[in-house]
Amino acid sequence: DFGTNYIGIAIGQSVTQTATPLVTLRATQGVPNWQQVQKIIDEWQPTGLVVGLALQPDGSDSQTSLQARIFGKALKK
Repeated sequence: DFGTNYIGIAIGQSVTQTATPLVTLRATQGVPNWQQVQKIIDEWQPTGLVVGLALQPDGSDSQTSLQARIFGKALKK
């Protein structure tokens, strides 16, 4: 769950289609400590990563969703 001050990380289960909160990371302007992110990825070995988008009611991007897209691209790298 992307935010400019905090980024929430959850673990999803494909069998039960549920998510369980794992940890909340502090962020500065939407940028987390990438070493912490890498440590979590290394530990959990996920098959995929999902970044939620906070869209406007009409489906257009909000300021937060634009930042979340940038975060997602950085995460992909």
